[in-house]
Amino acid sequence: MDKEVATLFLMTNTLATTPNAYGFRVGSNDFTFFVDMRQWLGEMLWNNYEQYIVNVSFLTPVAAGPSVFINLMCDGLNFIDTTRNGQAGGSQLIGVDYYTANPVFGGNQGGVNLGAWVPFSGSNARVMIKPDTNFANVRIYFEAVGGTNAQPTTNINMFLLTARGVEPRMKMYKNLLNDLYTKQSRNFVLDTNVLVAGGTNTYGSMNAQYSQFTFTQVPIRTILGTLWDKYEKFNIIATSIALGPMGSGLTNQEARIMWIIDGFQIINSLCLGVNNTISYNKYAIIPESQPETLTANSFTTQNNFANTQATFTIRKPESNFVDLQFTITNASANSQPNAPQTTKTRGEAIFNFVVVGVEPC
Repeated sequence: MDKEVATLFLMTNTLATTPNAYGFRVGSNDFTFFVDMRQWLGEMLWNNYEQYIVNVSFLTPVAAGPSVFINLMCDGLNFIDTTRNGQAGGSQLIGVDYYTANPVFGGNQGGVNLGAWVPFSGSNARVMIKPDTNFANVRIYFEAVGGTNAQPTTNINMFLLTARGVEPRMKMYKNLLNDLYTKQSRNFVLDTNVLVAGGTNTYGSMNAQYSQFTFTQVPIRTILGTLWDKYEKFNIIATSIALGPMGSGLTNQEARIMWIIDGFQIINSLCLGVNNTISYNKYAIIPESQPETLTANSFTTQNNFANTQATFTIRKPESNFVDLQFTITNASANSQPNAPQTTKTRGEAIFNFVVVGVEPC
């Protein structure tokens, strides 16, 4: 059996220089979000733990600027053991990104997300103390590494933080998939090859660009099998995603994506910016999928994403079947980031999921 996790998804598209319900920004590389911490963590995690392990994944595309390494820094989340140049306190380093102004794959590199590509070493895991209040101002900003301290200009940034409670004597820096205290798990695959582009069939529907699709009547009770009667909550982990060739070319920024899933009874989820609103317990987020190669008209991918974070917690569905909608969100400034793209065709997608039961507290 497993423990609940909580996901916080932050998008900068709703931030302005004047504070609003989401937060505010200073330029294109300094963001402050107004976060309801208790809503994010949920009642079980909030009431039963004093510390949390927080894994961080991010998508920070560059629009223009020099070739430079960037430190992603964070204030406001009560991370412990934080030092800065040997001094106690200060901002916490949560990731490293690299930007280049040189053409790569036909466009700007747009950030390699080095912090997200080494999740198994625990390098993007931080320990957070329970906040003293329900609300926190979470600031994420960039620091350039180099003599000039020049920073690139970024487009729409996305940050995904996944928290789980710290158990006594728990090993801090383990792959989340190794923290599944269970002898039972279930696996299921969703494959868009059964759908019709721009149409509907018995399996579901998909737009012509492959950027939004719905699997209808997914037999969730059959998938869960004997777990259905044993548990009331489940963790779902995306273990791999395979993406097929595209029919028309995307820029590097458009090709780097996250996935928004709607249709499960999500818990412990807070999203700021999806559909330009604040959403509680509605969406599941799967971290970045990035093309391995990109050419003018097609790309192929392997399962490149931070799968230690590709976990979300759901309640047992109320019916034996669920409809699951998948929407691609990218960081291009040329399109609404959380709406399906309608001008460029993407490829087929195959998702592999593992499900484990969540033990009652």
